[in-house]
Amino acid sequence: MTKDINHQGYPKIVTIVGAKYKDKTNFMTAAWSTYLSHNPLLFGVSIASQRFTHDLIENSKEFNGNIQMLVEIFYGEIQYS
Repeated sequence: MTKDINHQGYPKIVTIVGAKYKDKTNFMTAAWSTYLSHNPLLFGVSIASQRFTHDLIENSKEFNGNIQMLVEIFYGEIQYS
């Protein structure tokens, strides 16, 4: 079953983006986000270069984010017990 991902995540969801480099950690909210690909499953966010999180991502080359809505779109509603 193919799911339609031809829509923007903005302004539907705000993603919490986390980054860590050495002993520095930061989390921020990012409202500018979008689905990039279904296979592989990719999700992108836009972070201004002036943000501390941007510097951490530039140095570590990785980040994490909460993408619950994306997971639910592709894999069905999450059941919590």
